[in-house]
Amino acid sequence: MKSYFPNVERIRYEGSESDNPLSFRYYHPEELIGSEKAGEILRFAVSYWHSFCGEGRDMFGEPFFDRSWNRYADPYDRAISKADAAFEFMSKLGVSYFCAHDR
Repeated sequence: MKSYFPNVERIRYEGSESDNPLSFRYYHPEELIGSEKAGEILRFAVSYWHSFCGEGRDMFGEPFFDRSWNRYADPYDRAISKADAAFEFMSKLGVSYFCAHDR
């Protein structure tokens, strides 16, 4: 399977002193808050449509975002590559949930 984010490793907690822009500085999913892990209390989700389907188009012009998963002419291939990119993204963030839209 093609990697859509080849230069990005899994995002991990590194603490507040980290200068790594691709790290969690305050969110530590394994940290206990009371008797539960932070990752169980703060169940983050990625909105599929807003994160992967929007093209950055507005009333003033053409799409702004150039996304590699949207470069296929065939709609089926485009949909499969978009799903592959989304699940790679969520995996690297450690996100266990997604939603189709935010409404």
